[in-house]
Amino acid sequence: MSIETLVKELASLPPGELKLVLEMLEKRLLAQRQVALAEEIIERYRPALEKLAR
Repeated sequence: MSIETLVKELASLPPGELKLVLEMLEKRLLAQRQVALAEEIIERYRPALEKLAR
């Protein structure tokens, strides 16, 4: 789906549905950010974590 098509689809939604879509998108982006942060922390502290695991 092209960006233009996506924008047209979003613009055609009733306000309540658009709000729900945007809220869901926000939740998904926040979850992805948390996963990325967790991955960054694990990578940063991997040597210490591996040492502790022994």
